[in-house]
Amino acid sequence: MMIFIYLMNRFKKILVSILIVSSSAVTFAEVEIDSLQNVLENTTNDTLKINLLNRLSWTIRNNDPQKALKYTMIAKAMAESLVTNIDTIADSTLFKALASSYNSIGIIHKNLGNYETALDYYIKSLTMREKLGNRRSVAGSYNNIGIVYKNLKSYEQALTYYQKALEINIESNNKLWTAFNYNNIGVAYQMLNEYDKALEANFNALEIKKEIGRGDFSSSYNNIGEIYTQKGEYDKALEYIMKAVNSVEESGDNYGMIYYLSGVGMVHKKKGDYPKAIDYFNQSLDLAKDYGGKREMRNAYLRLANSYAELNDFEKAYSYFNNYNSIKDSLYTEESTKAIAEMREKYEADKKENAIQILERDQQIKSLEIKKQKVFKYSFLGGLILFGILAFILYNRYQFKKKANKLLQVQKEQIQLQNKNIMDSISYAKRIQNAILIPREEINKYLTNCFILYKPRDVVSGDFYYFSKKGDRIIISAVDCTGHGVPGAFMSMIGNELLNQIVNQKNILEPNQILGELNDGVMGALRQNEEDSDSIDGMDLALCNIDLHNKTIDYAGAHNPLYIVRNNMDGKLKNGEPTFSELEVIKADKIAIGGAILGSDRKFTNHTVHLNSGDAIYMFSDGYWDQFGGPRNKRFKSKKFKEIILGIQDKPMQEQHDFLDKTIEDWRGDYEQTDDITVIGIRV
Repeated sequence: MMIFIYLMNRFKKILVSILIVSSSAVTFAEVEIDSLQNVLENTTNDTLKINLLNRLSWTIRNNDPQKALKYTMIAKAMAESLVTNIDTIADSTLFKALASSYNSIGIIHKNLGNYETALDYYIKSLTMREKLGNRRSVAGSYNNIGIVYKNLKSYEQALTYYQKALEINIESNNKLWTAFNYNNIGVAYQMLNEYDKALEANFNALEIKKEIGRGDFSSSYNNIGEIYTQKGEYDKALEYIMKAVNSVEESGDNYGMIYYLSGVGMVHKKKGDYPKAIDYFNQSLDLAKDYGGKREMRNAYLRLANSYAELNDFEKAYSYFNNYNSIKDSLYTEESTKAIAEMREKYEADKKENAIQILERDQQIKSLEIKKQKVFKYSFLGGLILFGILAFILYNRYQFKKKANKLLQVQKEQIQLQNKNIMDSISYAKRIQNAILIPREEINKYLTNCFILYKPRDVVSGDFYYFSKKGDRIIISAVDCTGHGVPGAFMSMIGNELLNQIVNQKNILEPNQILGELNDGVMGALRQNEEDSDSIDGMDLALCNIDLHNKTIDYAGAHNPLYIVRNNMDGKLKNGEPTFSELEVIKADKIAIGGAILGSDRKFTNHTVHLNSGDAIYMFSDGYWDQFGGPRNKRFKSKKFKEIILGIQDKPMQEQHDFLDKTIEDWRGDYEQTDDITVIGIRV
């Protein structure tokens, strides 16, 4: 409680300090960028330009990574054009600048999550730095490569590179970076569950920081405390995490205090001392509220709810859990809205820039062709007059063609870079789309006997599956949006967000009402209600509200039906297994979600179905049976799909997933995938 009172007394001073520091940091960054750009515009020295571009890239790498990448790619291109032989060091300053460009490109790609590309550029930089003989830079490259392998969860390889960096920094007596290397080694050993080695590395880092009086003591204390927690040595864990608390208390680091107070609470919770755990969680929560950290507030609410539940104080547990859900939904809505806008902005900007480049290239090629025809005509006429003039013109023509080819080569490289940027944007969109889908592990907590076969045709998908748990009810759907690839992905993002609003915010649970609300939402988002709209974009889906306790399902569909395979109830066995009856089809309404043609007044039918133990239901998009393949390159067709569903009822659900996947892949063979594929199977 002394920590809490101390922080409350300093609250006003902290707020003023934060405002002053933030304002100063922003002003300094802006001044530095303006200064660098001013020098860049006025210098004619190529090596200085390259270094300035790299410095600009480093300054804005966190705020505008795409622009930072552009700066450092220009620096790389300039340096590569000036370095005539990469295997020979003719100019060490220029060679060093090119190595720095490679390293900067690697850092930006690492921050964007493009780890393979980052690794490629880090290795290029390392190779050049080794030739330069700059041991400190080589150590930096080893450390960067180790971080990439750590992010790829290849902890053994990460350790190899961390150890190489450590050897160089010890040899060169670079104590601060030696401490950083020990910290990284400790993290890698911790992830490998080698706790004694992890402790040794962190203690080494802490000892060096104390010796030189530099570095972040609190992070080392906390790392050691977390390792002792994982070892179950809770008293030692508390000793070191409290040292982290005291360290940030002296420095006024509010964010660190939030994190470390929560860590102290977690140790007390593991010890079973729930009142103390609650006290520290409350201190962390109060600081998080002052700091405005919604994620930290969310974590504190959940930990308080769990702690009160352990004390059987379910009224407070329920209250904190409600707070947790409210802030979680708020965070999800903010992140989802930002992700949709960011993905749309990046895709439209890259697409427009690439289109302009292609148009300019075509215009330049046509212009060059016209000029070449004129040159040929004048050369022919001049040849009739004087042989010497002909030779002169031919020489000029050769030089012109050489210059034109060089220009075309530069344009080709620029277009290749634009295409790469588009693919990077689409890969980023894939990560966003995967983040929005509920993880399979979460679904398996409530539907223990189910599978989801999800096969996008392109990098991103126009299909998606939706899941939400509402009390005793489970809302689940297989959704097929108009198109595939990036356009389909935009529709899937809109559909997923609208379903979250309808189910989780409006608490509408009847499937036919959900479809009606979804139709209104799609038409509103795409402005299909306007008189001059000719938009036909929309989606088909099957949606179920499942009551596992009473074994009933409410279903509604837009074009996509529901298949039910009922367990045999007469007790007869075949080869020791229950037999199954014919497949039952619950038909969907023959109207789609969205599209301006049908108007907005659409009614969907609700079907209530009673199930027995062992019955199985299936929802799907039409991508499975629309796949072309086989010996005559024909569609798979729905009849064959029904036969397969009936034929695999003796298999567990995961084996059904694998069988369906292998069957459609064997059918497709060497042909391209026709459409996105989604199949959901559930056995009650």
